[in-house]
Formats: sequence, C-alpha cells, structure tokens
Amino acid sequence: MQDALFLIKDYIRRGTLLPSVLLNNKEVYQLIKDSGKYQVPSLQELKKVVKKLEIEEDDLYLSVNPFSPFVYIHQLTYVDIQNLNESFLDMYQVKKTIHSLREDMEKFRDEGDYESIIHITSNKYVLNIFHEVYNEVELEKRYSLFRETYTQMEYGFEAFQPDILEEVLTLNMDTSFKEQLKPDNKGYITIYRGEGSKSRGLEEAYSWTINQKIAHFFAKRFDKEGKVYQGKVHINDVIDYIDDRNEGEILVIPTNVKEIIKL
Repeated sequence: MQDALFLIKDYIRRGTLLPSVLLNNKEVYQLIKDSGKYQVPSLQELKKVVKKLEIEEDDLYLSVNPFSPFVYIHQLTYVDIQNLNESFLDMYQVKKTIHSLREDMEKFRDEGDYESIIHITSNKYVLNIFHEVYNEVELEKRYSLFRETYTQMEYGFEAFQPDILEEVLTLNMDTSFKEQLKPDNKGYITIYRGEGSKSRGLEEAYSWTINQKIAHFFAKRFDKEGKVYQGKVHINDVIDYIDDRNEGEILVIPTNVKEIIKL
C-alpha cells in the first residue's frame, strides 16, 4: 500500500487524471482531498452520479482543470464534465452526450472512419486516440491521420510515441505541397525556427517555418530570451508544408537541416 500511495502522490504532484475509484480507499481519498488540486465529491455523490449517467465508476476521472474537474473516458470516448450537480447534468444532457458519443465512436471505428473520430475528439485527448488506433489504420492513410492529429492537438512532436513518429514521417506520398515552396537554384529552402526555454533542442526540431517573423513570434511568445535559428533544407527532404494556421510550417527530419546559424 505504501508503494501505491507513493505512486498516487506522484500522480497528484504532476496533475495527472485520477480514476474516481481511488476515492473508495479512505486513506487515498483524504490524500487527494488534502492536495487541494482536485474537486473531490463525497462517495455518496459519486455513486449517485455513476448511476444517473449509467456509466462504470472506472470511467470517471478527476481532473486538475478547474473548468472541467471531471472527465469521462471509455476507450475512444472523452467527455469533459464541468459539474456533478444533478441539475447541471440534466440541463446539459451529459448522459445523452456520453452515450451518443460512445455510439458514434464505435460506429466510426467499425467502419474504419478514423478521420471522423479525430475530428470529433477533444484537442486534449486526440493524441491518445491517434496512438490507440494507429495500427488499425491502413498504411497509406496513416500520414493523413497523423497530419489531422498534429494540427488539432495541443502538444508538440515530443508527445508522439517515438516508434510511431519515426514510421509515420516516412509515409507522406503526397508531394503537391512542393509547388508552394520556392527553393534556390540548388534546390534548397531557407527555413527558420524560434525556440524558447521550454522548446526542444535543434536535434529534436521537426517543425520549422519559411516565415522569419513567425519564428521570432514563437521565440519571444513566452520567453524574452528566446532564440531564432536559420537553416537550409533540400526540397526533397521536406516531409510536408502546413499553412493551415498561416504559420508557413515546414516538417523535416532534424538531421536534414543544414547550415544552421543563430540570428
């Protein structure tokens, strides 16, 4: 039990989602409540909510997010729950939302419609879904699903499972994006990268931009001491060009970026 408590303390410290079933242990219940990080319902309230929503207690989680302190997760289904109050659950039809979404997710999965699964998933959970279904997706469709996930999620490349990332970056067969790029007479494109104190180093830099102003923006967004780098990459080594967010983003394997200098 002491090992379990140590692990739970570490989860609390890191603000990890905690399964509500942990509250059934009195010692753990008090530990979570005393942390002040989670909104902790009474066991009576918890059981009442589980019964009302017709869900398994294992699928209800506590979150440190004050705007959605509870989360429902079952396989591919993720639903934020702002309040366990009965009137709130009724007003916002939380039960209907959960079960309708579960049905949709199961239907899309059975049909192999993984893009629809990604599109209707919360940005906070979309990467989990991508990892969950990746090996079910046909090889020729994996990069497209990766692209959808990457542009929707709230994290960078470091959040992807390394083995999946290594494979999927070799799978983009659509090279039409190259028509939008302007290489020099040797086929090279000048690219830029803005780095703050929390950014990954150049050896892990998959994301660059062709727009120097964008690089400066990312360098200084959270860190006045941010750095901007310039490099070159051959057009044949560019994995993709993403401009959905008007950021002129270039995806590359870090070792393919040459002549890197700090501006």
